[in-house]
Amino acid sequence: MNDILMTPIRLNELDTLIQNSLRKVLAETNSTALSPDNDELLTVDEAAKFLKVTRPTIYGYLYNKQIPNLKKRGRVYFKKSELIAWLQTGSRQTRKETTESAAKSLEQQQ
Repeated sequence: MNDILMTPIRLNELDTLIQNSLRKVLAETNSTALSPDNDELLTVDEAAKFLKVTRPTIYGYLYNKQIPNLKKRGRVYFKKSELIAWLQTGSRQTRKETTESAAKSLEQQQ
């Protein structure tokens, strides 16, 4: 801790440095969250825990063919990356996005 350097820096420069550092860390975090390392296989219990639902809910998704899965020798597995993608497809549009989409669709019809 003897490597302390005191230097004059403006508040807005410090703010910019902090923001850039945070962006860099968040970009690294997002890229690792969706990296091939997240292609680990999960069991039903692990998938339920990851999705924060119960085992019966997972089996309901399977029965209704709503969730991506792999089957091998009677066992069911889930790729973590596919579960993340599946969750993201369930996102709903905001009212503004819906309005813009409808307006764009009407323009294309005319």
